[in-house]
Amino acid sequence: MAQTGQCRKRHRRKQPVEAPATGQSGRPVSWDRPWEPTPERKAQEREWERRRLERLDLDLVDTAQDLVDLRNRADAEEQKVAHLQRLLDRKRELLTEISRIQRARTEAEKETRAAERRLEFERRRFERLGQRRSGPRDGRPVRVDVDDEAWALLQRDVVAQGTYLIWRMGELVRFEMDQLAAGRVSGRPSSRRRRGPGEGEPSPRQRFLRVQVDDETWKALRLAAVDLDVSSARYLGEIAEAEAHRLGWRAL
Repeated sequence: MAQTGQCRKRHRRKQPVEAPATGQSGRPVSWDRPWEPTPERKAQEREWERRRLERLDLDLVDTAQDLVDLRNRADAEEQKVAHLQRLLDRKRELLTEISRIQRARTEAEKETRAAERRLEFERRRFERLGQRRSGPRDGRPVRVDVDDEAWALLQRDVVAQGTYLIWRMGELVRFEMDQLAAGRVSGRPSSRRRRGPGEGEPSPRQRFLRVQVDDETWKALRLAAVDLDVSSARYLGEIAEAEAHRLGWRAL
């Protein structure tokens, strides 16, 4: 019988543990019952959800308005940049036009000065021809180192003009010295000459000639030759070659 009582103890069913309900003394609460929110809690959660959706709607509206504002701002800035580009293009066109006008003015002034020099040269040459007395045997005997072809062209032009080398070379020397003294030219005559494609160097050969120049002009030429580190004969030759170059001669 003792064994039977023990078996009944082992097979006795366990009852759930209950705790007294809060605020209700002595009323048991079962831990096996599922938890459910109270109506107040549910109402509060619904209010939170409603506010969240309202905030989302407001964010959508604000973002859409921001996009409109940004688009308007981008359009306005694009128009300003396009207008600025047009202004810069016009400025560049005007600067190009001003540069072209200045170049044309410089060329015109250069051609005018060259024409004035030629006119003065011709005036003094004819004036000199009118004042000649003793013919081509007057003048200072000098040596001239000059290219054969340049010299031949200069002699031919002298004959065509009805004059002599003594006066032509004298006028060229005086013109060169006047230009140096006025600061209108510098360096040797050969360094001022613009050379074309394929143009070579002259082949100077020594000649003897009489040149009608006064003592002061001849002294000025010799001093200029010293300053330019060239002989007086070659300086005279380069003056003659410069005139021949003006007449069409080119060194080959």
